[in-house]
Amino acid sequence: MTGSTDIQEKIRKKKDKAIKLRKDRTWLSIVLYVVLFILFSTLVAAGLAAFLSFLTMDSISSETKTAVRIFDQVGDSTADGGSADLSILEGYGHDYVLLGKGNNVIASSGKTTWNRNGSISVFFDTNNGGFYSKAELKELEKDSGEKYETVELECYSDTESDVFFFEDGEVSVRLGSIVSIRGIFSALNEEKDFPVPLWISEDLPDGSTLIIKLNSVLTYKDLVLTMLFILFSLLFALLGTILFVISLTTRIRAHRRMTHLLFLDYISDNHNWLYFMVRGRTLITKRKNASRNFAVVNLVFSDYRNYVLCHSLEEGEAMLHRVYLTVSAELDPDTEMCAHSTSSNFPLILTYFKKADLNERLEKIFSSLTGIDTDHAFSFKAGVITLPSSFHKKRKDIDLDVEYNKACTACASIEGKSGIAFFNRTLVEEQQWLDTVHEHRQGAIENEEFKVYYQPKYDPRTNELKGAEALIRWDSPDFGLVSPGRFIPIFEKDGFIKEIDHYMLTHVARDIRKWLDEGKTVVPISVNVSRAHFIEADLASQIRDIADREGAPHELLEIELTESAFFDDKNSLVETITELKSYGFVVSMDDFGSGYSSLNSLKDMPLDILKIDADFFRGGNADGRSEIIVSEAIRLAGCLNMKTVAEGIEVKDQVDFLAKEGCDMIQGYYFAKPMPKEEFEERLSGGDAPEEDHSSGM
Repeated sequence: MTGSTDIQEKIRKKKDKAIKLRKDRTWLSIVLYVVLFILFSTLVAAGLAAFLSFLTMDSISSETKTAVRIFDQVGDSTADGGSADLSILEGYGHDYVLLGKGNNVIASSGKTTWNRNGSISVFFDTNNGGFYSKAELKELEKDSGEKYETVELECYSDTESDVFFFEDGEVSVRLGSIVSIRGIFSALNEEKDFPVPLWISEDLPDGSTLIIKLNSVLTYKDLVLTMLFILFSLLFALLGTILFVISLTTRIRAHRRMTHLLFLDYISDNHNWLYFMVRGRTLITKRKNASRNFAVVNLVFSDYRNYVLCHSLEEGEAMLHRVYLTVSAELDPDTEMCAHSTSSNFPLILTYFKKADLNERLEKIFSSLTGIDTDHAFSFKAGVITLPSSFHKKRKDIDLDVEYNKACTACASIEGKSGIAFFNRTLVEEQQWLDTVHEHRQGAIENEEFKVYYQPKYDPRTNELKGAEALIRWDSPDFGLVSPGRFIPIFEKDGFIKEIDHYMLTHVARDIRKWLDEGKTVVPISVNVSRAHFIEADLASQIRDIADREGAPHELLEIELTESAFFDDKNSLVETITELKSYGFVVSMDDFGSGYSSLNSLKDMPLDILKIDADFFRGGNADGRSEIIVSEAIRLAGCLNMKTVAEGIEVKDQVDFLAKEGCDMIQGYYFAKPMPKEEFEERLSGGDAPEEDHSSGM
């Protein structure tokens, strides 16, 4: 049981993987690639900024150290209350500006022209960065409704280079927009260095402010390296973009191709079973389809195998393709679907308003399919399981494989090559009983749960016991006494009937031997042997060996076969009957008159006993036609040296008629019902039929 559970779990996981496959969306890959591309671009930009910062700071680092020395020396010159010694600046060769306490220019050197209107205040946003005038700051705060956290700085401008210097009381450096693309290209074009207009300042002990312009430059070599870095960064970004587009396009195409191949049915060149499982579940469980009634259908092309047999496999597959296209043309592609599963089966999902409409819809599809080939009139059948909107919440947990199996079960219940059947609880019960029989049959054989019942046969003229028929009953500890009609047809379909035949022959032969040993007068006992058994070439020797093993005389065993067995291989059947008779067994034909070739069968078969079917004695006989047929059958059997047994006799008038016509034996409720072995043993000892049974009827 554990092994079975493990297998079921593996199957369930495979189904889940198949369902999740459809959910694999390409846009997830697109999002991932875009994120990676943005990250890559950010890293390139950060790298470029870091590289430019490195070059710039490297070029000004030594100049900044020089400026600090100048500040120290000039500051020392004012330590005793004197004025700044500007000759120190001339020795260094730097442009400078010396501002007084009121920001008036005391002295300057170089081409620098300062705004003599004094400094202006600017405000630096400490949270988000950025410099604003007082008016701009008020406007921003008014628009946003928030109070900006700022630091007020003093601003001085170099009107020549338009570079601003901001200071907050400490020595600081303002790089500003010191590098312009136009300036860089101009420097590169003239193959010269590019000056960096950088100013720094410091307050001197006497209250004045000394502002020095550094002699910083970006060398031609630095500019070339910068441009090369920018160029390679752009090329690298372009290459990354191209690879991104190619990779994304390739992945999308590969995913679509893989999905197409995975969902392709190579026989009909259309959608396969996996596609039905994945998309079908999506259709049924989709929220927007909650109000729709769905039906799962198993459509079967009944004539497919015969068509392939008469033509070719290639033509058969082409016909399957035409069936698929014809059915698909009748469907709504947004809410319905068709696929091809195995051999001639087409799983469908249809929508409907009423169950009657669904039946008409299928009839219409059948009508379209019957005309797909002008030279053939094909047959189709369909099994249906409905999934109404009232069960939408349950549909979310649907196992489409299980529902389709129910549709297949309904389809299998259709007799013939065409028709429509809806799944219902009765079919479930039938399948459960079928499974139960299969599960318990071997144990029933081993535990001898199958019991032999005997129905006596009497001479209608003398009421003398002349024989009996062995009938099977299943006395199950789980289900009670089960009639043969509930399990014999199942055994005939699955082949287990051969085991039952052996079982019955063995037990009847054993009972005969027991009765003989007890000194009873034993009459011949007939045992039914199925038509499935008669196809075996060694059947006669099998029966002989069973009788010999149990010690039963051959002449007391009557082998009874139904008329339907004569529709099989006639030559093989004649050989088996002849061989049985050579071993001393009696052979009879059961249900004479139920088929259509009885007279032809009598012509060739060396039979001993003819059993007239009970249907001749049921119902009315106002015109006497049944009596005429029975009378002639008895006469015909006599002419062929065959005895006759009339089955199903229930009333005295029938007994009197058969006695008059010369029927040898009567089997039916008038004399006796099938009875357990112990009760039949009393009949063996009693001889004639008990008087009370003559009027017992049913």
